[in-house]
Amino acid sequence: MRILLIEDEFLVAAAVEATLAHLGYEVVGPASTVRAALIALAEGTPPDGAILDLNLRGQSSLEVAEELNRQGIPFVFATGYEKDQAVGRRFPAAHWLRKPFTDVQIGDALADIGLTPEHGAVT
Repeated sequence: MRILLIEDEFLVAAAVEATLAHLGYEVVGPASTVRAALIALAEGTPPDGAILDLNLRGQSSLEVAEELNRQGIPFVFATGYEKDQAVGRRFPAAHWLRKPFTDVQIGDALADIGLTPEHGAVT
């Protein structure tokens, strides 16, 4: 199961990447800008899902969410902000993960959108 990680904070990206690998996911990325995320989605094999930070270096990542939707790729919004009701209505299938989050919460959020690893320790 391939997960595109879209996160602009290096330490957060490294921690989430390690967690995903531990849980048995293959990590694509991380992409730290909207442009890098869109390029990752345009090139190569599409990921099975994504974890998407709402704010990438001061830029909204909703364009990336739109592309994920267009391609039928389920995703989780990861944000330090409260759930935005307008964004939630625009992307009703997306799960919200509030920062800071735990390893278990990451696994649960991906499972909630139908993404479970093929192997690995789910704790």
